[in-house]
Amino acid sequence: MKPGPAPKVAGTLKTGPLLISETYDGATPYAGALQARRTFPGSSLIEGVGGHTHSSSLSGIACTDDAVADYLLTGVLPKRTGGDRSDKQCPPLPPPSPTTAGS
Repeated sequence: MKPGPAPKVAGTLKTGPLLISETYDGATPYAGALQARRTFPGSSLIEGVGGHTHSSSLSGIACTDDAVADYLLTGVLPKRTGGDRSDKQCPPLPPPSPTTAGS
């Protein structure tokens, strides 16, 4: 079966979504987060600066977690900045600490 055409996505939301990405995420590249931000002009992007994961929200980083909680509670997004960059910069989720099996 041949795939159909890609859907056209129009960023018609006045506010949102809240986007979260880390700079060096291999599974969901940061360039895609910037493209989503361009597609949805009412969105706001939080960047885990220098991070390597895509699971950085609600993981104990107050800068990110507090912004997510505020958005869920009030619907207010971090202030959108100009240019093609993130709107809020936060520390990344630390890499996992290697442990010895069975410890």
